[in-house]
Amino acid sequence: MMKMFKTLREENESIVQLKGICPDGKVPKGLLLEGKRALESELVDRKDFFSKAKELDSVNEAMPTGAGGSSGGGAKDGTPEGGEGSNNS
Repeated sequence: MMKMFKTLREENESIVQLKGICPDGKVPKGLLLEGKRALESELVDRKDFFSKAKELDSVNEAMPTGAGGSSGGGAKDGTPEGGEGSNNS
């Protein structure tokens, strides 16, 4: 028990980061007993996992392209939006 509390005191910042990454917000069971190296290893592993997932999901996060592939704001017939093709003043 003393080893767990010592690890909590010494590695507070790593534990807070790890809790933020874990899906249930809890440190995995037995990790505190394994010590500093296990915490650092778990933190690196989880960060790598999420960076890979973020990279793979970047396609899904991209802005959709229009049917014609252009992102211009004009109407289909080439006139500006608003419907007025010429200025009849």
